[in-house]
Amino acid sequence: MDNENTIDALNERLFKKRLIDMTGRELYNLVSAAINDTTKEPGFVSIPPLVYGISGLARLLGCSDTTAWRHRKSGKFDAATSQLGDTLVFDSRKVLEIMRETKNNSE
Repeated sequence: MDNENTIDALNERLFKKRLIDMTGRELYNLVSAAINDTTKEPGFVSIPPLVYGISGLARLLGCSDTTAWRHRKSGKFDAATSQLGDTLVFDSRKVLEIMRETKNNSE
């Protein structure tokens, strides 16, 4: 824990130092700390390559299951859909690409 306090104190000192007065190593450490902070934000989400079922599609699109089912039933995602037994499997990249194209065409 003492090590974390020392690192925090060093970073705090770097935040108060003028950019022109920093050495290359200090600038590198400051930028690295900033990059590490942004990747730890709770809003940073990775998208799985495949989503399963209507509930998975709804989570991907950020909508309700009913809305996801309407999109699926309309045939919009036929190119991105396959079926594994009773389970629908959606290719996330294709689904998002179709949504992007649909949005661009409607504007």
